[in-house]
Amino acid sequence: MDKENTSPCIKPESTADVSSIKSTQTCNPSCSSVGIDVLMPEISIEKIKHSNDLIMFYTELPDFLTFQALFESLIEHGADKLCTESVGEMNVNSLGRKRKLRRVDEFLMVMMRLRLGLLVKDLEFRFKISASAISKIFNSWILFMCECMRSLIVLPELDVLQARVPTCFEKFLDTRVVLDCTEVFIQSPSSLENKSLTYSSYKSHDTFQALVGVSMTGAVVFVSKL
Repeated sequence: MDKENTSPCIKPESTADVSSIKSTQTCNPSCSSVGIDVLMPEISIEKIKHSNDLIMFYTELPDFLTFQALFESLIEHGADKLCTESVGEMNVNSLGRKRKLRRVDEFLMVMMRLRLGLLVKDLEFRFKISASAISKIFNSWILFMCECMRSLIVLPELDVLQARVPTCFEKFLDTRVVLDCTEVFIQSPSSLENKSLTYSSYKSHDTFQALVGVSMTGAVVFVSKL
């Protein structure tokens, strides 16, 4: 099986029948030498990047350029060295098992689960990796993205917000933040104690609940712990 060096950037889709071949890739020297050896996923960014509607549906980002900019920004912050075998650790020595997915496929999978609330079993079929691998990848990326993007959530001063008041808030100039509670569907825990903590009578389902604050300009400015 041939091996080729690839960068963390998004590569164009091959004209070969990706459903019948295996690809083996390694990151470039500035990233990680951990290889990739797996069948191509049922869905990849190459298959949807030409449609803004599909990008929005699967990731809730407006277009491919935004998706690419966010992904490359995370790579610059060290996502290429993110260890998905031990959650919360970085693979600085380029050691470990061969990767099952390209970095961009991992990122797409994370964004799809955030956007659509897909179950692990569904992602297992779409990305052709085990449920345990999906959980580790998702948890590792979420913790990493939280650290990288925490600085983007700031609560501006009232006078700053008042300088850009939308028409619908002209009668409420002293409004600084609009609060709402949101619930994220999760799989039902096997532990009865955890199930009692996460069960939502409002949704009739197990959920994580968070308080979200949005400024009158439409920016998320506060997110509570789950």
